[in-house]
Amino acid sequence: MTVPRTFQYRMWNRRRLAFSDELDPEHNYCRNGGGRPGGPWCYIGDVASPEIEWEYCDVPFCSPDRQINGGFSGPWCWVTTPGEDPQREECSIPFCYELLLESARNSEGRHEYPQCRLTDMGKEYMGTVNKTETGKDCLPWEPWPYPPQKPSNHPYLGYNDHFLNGNPSDHKNYCRNPAFKERPWCYVSNATIQWEFCDIPFCDDRTPPECKLTDCGGEYAGWMNKTNLGLSCQRWNTTHPHNPDIENGLQTSFSDYAFQDGHNFCRGMCGR
Repeated sequence: MTVPRTFQYRMWNRRRLAFSDELDPEHNYCRNGGGRPGGPWCYIGDVASPEIEWEYCDVPFCSPDRQINGGFSGPWCWVTTPGEDPQREECSIPFCYELLLESARNSEGRHEYPQCRLTDMGKEYMGTVNKTETGKDCLPWEPWPYPPQKPSNHPYLGYNDHFLNGNPSDHKNYCRNPAFKERPWCYVSNATIQWEFCDIPFCDDRTPPECKLTDCGGEYAGWMNKTNLGLSCQRWNTTHPHNPDIENGLQTSFSDYAFQDGHNFCRGMCGR
């Protein structure tokens, strides 16, 4: 992928977290890194029409059995309306295009999300720090560095279940908090200590952004509590009018302590 011509897109390398995969010079696949409303697109580099820098791609929807996030393409919630249909609905959470662009323009000397944490635990942190607070290099989360010791004390959870969006490989070797430790951490090559905390600063503005960085939106920590249809969200720690039937341990894949805090904000959980 080459550097685009306009200022608006020259900062593509500062927006990598909005892409679903790793970018490199050979990458020319259709993607929607900026969250355009029409779906995936690409730069076309048409010399004959220099005024046209990009076009949408014709990418079909997956069949229903391949959808993510419990059948939804982003954060969702159980609703407060009794009855069978609907019991849960998707929420309208846009991609963080404007936030990432503003961060790329004005981040010098500031701590801007996603390169900082909004909360004490920092489960929502999606930055690229990959060294511990003592300077040790972080190991990749995939493959699992020290099985069978899991990141948390939930014996019925698989390793992947601890991670935002349910995929440890997406997080490479960046500091994360795939459990409920005090703050972001990572595995290290010293088998005696196995892991260390990372020094991730708090954001200057700790108000959670009302947008998502990934399709699934597992990192979303905002306060939206109504669905696309305008239905109010049910609190995560209640079973009325609908029983979520989700073991409390699965909250490790949330961006916060939803089951304990008892809020009713939309959240993303891939594969749930």
